Amino acid sequence: MGRTVLLAESGYSWREWLKQHRGNADLLVLDPSDASHGPGARIRVIRGEKPIFDRFYGSLDPQKAPHLLVGALVDALESASPNLVIQFYPYRVTPILRQTTQLLLQLINPDRLLVNQDFNGRLSGTSEEVEIERALPSAVQAAQRKAQWLSMIEKCEEHSVDLSETILSGSRLGAGDPIGEARKTKLGLDGAYVEVSGTTLYLVTDSSFSDDVISTSLDVTGCSRAHFVSPGVYEGVLCSFAKLSGDDFGYGFLRSVDFVNLRAQVLCTAIPPVPVPMLKLGSLRIDEKGNELGEMKPWTV
Repeated sequence: MGRTVLLAESGYSWREWLKQHRGNADLLVLDPSDASHGPGARIRVIRGEKPIFDRFYGSLDPQKAPHLLVGALVDALESASPNLVIQFYPYRVTPILRQTTQLLLQLINPDRLLVNQDFNGRLSGTSEEVEIERALPSAVQAAQRKAQWLSMIEKCEEHSVDLSETILSGSRLGAGDPIGEARKTKLGLDGAYVEVSGTTLYLVTDSSFSDDVISTSLDVTGCSRAHFVSPGVYEGVLCSFAKLSGDDFGYGFLRSVDFVNLRAQVLCTAIPPVPVPMLKLGSLRIDEKGNELGEMKPWTV
């Protein structure tokens, strides 16, 4: 079979096709919204019915972090066998998704590219149209994902992560240089967690500050804009514990973040106590009942 790519527009499903034609090939699920093999927001390689590769993505939308799709694909191809079926995300005609899809196809160099009937995407290379069924209603898909979130939550345990001792990935938080308490007091920013990230003054706070305080703070720090985030936004954000190599060893979500003591309370499938070299943050939020609370804009937190 070699490498076969399955690429369909939104509203179609490869479920029945896979049952009939996959055979003993490995299956790379490059669709973070898929919950057929476990909780969503991940990229997986399935051998038989067992995942042999599992990488955190943190969102259901392939447009949220296309660079993570590229990285996950490169690592997944190293784990998968040459006999491989690659199921793409539901395709939409947007500039970023079209270019991301084209790049992924170039990296895969598939032997076959199968698309749904009357496919409207314009991609280079030869494709074959096949008749596939319509996808399940969105409410049914959401219910399937909720069941998988609940299954993950049942396996989670409480962790307290020292944010000063871990590398944060996928977030603005931790990307800049924090401002100490004495300097914050001098600037009039008491009560906020503050970082200088390039030309952005990043503030995590529910407090409001006068225009004069913000203007002075921008001048003193050499920043051109201020970006405010409420501490409550972090509650429920999907996350993973990872090694410095990027390999994940636990999945879960943030319960809360203490910005005074720089500690995050996390529900995660890893067994405590465990060091957390890297904490990856996604953009999808869920609650402890498995309800999806929506996606945040990229790099807002």
